[in-house]
Amino acid sequence: AGEGVGAVSGILSMRERLRGKLGQLLSCQPQDLAITGGTSWGILAVAQNFPWRAGDRIGCALGDFPTNVTPWQAAAAQHGLEVVFLQPDWSDLETELRRGLRLLTLSAVAFQTGLRQPWEQLARMARGYGCQVFVDCIQAAGVLPFAVGELDYVAGGAHKWLMGVEGCGYLYVHPQRQRELHQHWAGWISHQQPVDFLFLGP
Repeated sequence: AGEGVGAVSGILSMRERLRGKLGQLLSCQPQDLAITGGTSWGILAVAQNFPWRAGDRIGCALGDFPTNVTPWQAAAAQHGLEVVFLQPDWSDLETELRRGLRLLTLSAVAFQTGLRQPWEQLARMARGYGCQVFVDCIQAAGVLPFAVGELDYVAGGAHKWLMGVEGCGYLYVHPQRQRELHQHWAGWISHQQPVDFLFLGP
């Protein structure tokens, strides 16, 4: 308190330390992580900035938590997409992949049953059909080993197994996907060097 603008560098340094620790937790590079306002905001960021094409199909698990369903339904309404609900045992996944899924989204752990989902195998299958994969890992990170591996997107929050506060989360985006996403959502911390404007100009 009382530091004024002098507090900014400390806050930014704290964010970088946090990204470093999250990178260790998720086995990824810190620069591929964003700090968000929670799991929902990470999912929304991808749903609202994905390079959708009209008619794209999104695969969601039947009965998944609404955080990992509602943002995709909203994107579908905006962009003329189709949301396909898949059986919780994934028995129909390959059939739907053959029919063409642009994105598969799932929770690492089912919220109702606590069942660990086989996200690695599902991601391998999806990649074989050119389908990207989004995993909500809030029910896994901190209690199960979790590495982003070749996943395209991972979002989570701090208030479950990480025992942090509500309203704080993170989003991982694979480097290749970072180049593909639109930048409809961007703020001053979206820049690589967010305070340089103070010293170097625009």
